[in-house]
Amino acid sequence: SGGATIDLTTTEVAIVGSSANQDQVVVSASVAPNFSFSLSANADTIPKDDPTSIQTSTGVTMTVGTNSPLGYTAYVKSANAALTSATNPGTPIATGTFNGSPDSMSAGTTDYGFVPSTTTPACSSCTGSITYDGEYAVSDGTHAGSFNGAGGFASFVSRNGYTNADKILLQERIAVSPTIGYANDYTDTLTIVAAGNF
Repeated sequence: SGGATIDLTTTEVAIVGSSANQDQVVVSASVAPNFSFSLSANADTIPKDDPTSIQTSTGVTMTVGTNSPLGYTAYVKSANAALTSATNPGTPIATGTFNGSPDSMSAGTTDYGFVPSTTTPACSSCTGSITYDGEYAVSDGTHAGSFNGAGGFASFVSRNGYTNADKILLQERIAVSPTIGYANDYTDTLTIVAAGNF
């Protein structure tokens, strides 16, 4: 009328091996380093300027991503350290003094500089913080960082952690004196590069 054992067998279990933990599996994996860099456009225009104003370009957005916990660094180089004109070659709009701090611009004086700034939000998944080099730590509309001479690269921004997509707006700013020659063909070429700190 009740349950009863009708068969019973005792079986030994042996874990065979020369060391302990022979019933465990160690799993290994690796993640490849990654880095991405892009510019939203390859041309930028500064509005027409005169000695009564300071003008700033619309800008180009630089997007950088990396999984390096050490982050990345970005650099800028000006081909001429000036905006030059074939029409008026004797009156370039030259960059200011590259000395580790932004130049203070004023209407009626000649200066040409670089203005990088973080768009909001800089990234949706990141660690560390963004730092602008002293030359390019611009906080208002009357300052700009100078270029490192003709053909010289200068670092302008870095992050000390990983990021899925930092967005940095890159703008140029000018002021001109009354003796800068009239022309519609002032031009310069900037080279923007970035590298992951692996």
